[in-house]
Amino acid sequence: MQRIASIQCPRRSLVTALGRSITFAVMKSPFPGMDPYLERDWEDVHHRLVQYASDTLQPDLPDDLVARVEQRVFVECDGARLRSIAPDVRIAAAYPAPEGTRAPALCEGAAALIEPPLSLDLQSLIDQAYAAGRYHKLDHRIALDPPLLTEDAAWATDLLRAAGKR
Repeated sequence: MQRIASIQCPRRSLVTALGRSITFAVMKSPFPGMDPYLERDWEDVHHRLVQYASDTLQPDLPDDLVARVEQRVFVECDGARLRSIAPDVRIAAAYPAPEGTRAPALCEGAAALIEPPLSLDLQSLIDQAYAAGRYHKLDHRIALDPPLLTEDAAWATDLLRAAGKR
């Protein structure tokens, strides 16, 4: 633990895409789950969550599968292209199908399964995005737009006061 601004903060390390190790203090949001004040920076938060989800899933995937971020997928059934989508994180075959063959098509209602199913701790990803994005510096005193409902606003104010943010 390291003392930061008179708060005991656990440390977390991560390795960047360039192989550099970074250690940072894990500063958690005063809110359980998603902090409504992150809405203003949603594009950055979303990008971080997607990348962290992919990075978290990757080591637990079987060797023939890989996690890929925002790769376009074409949905086909019986040879007809129905639509294209770009999922945040796609689990794909590690290598393309051999030449002259096609990967099996998934028609409407079908799904590929990974056994055993993988789980993803979303709260830890939110905490990581909050810390890495330095969102502990958010000004929680300003009004939200759109505002919270009255009951939710009172709850949020209580949480923020308890965390010393108001």
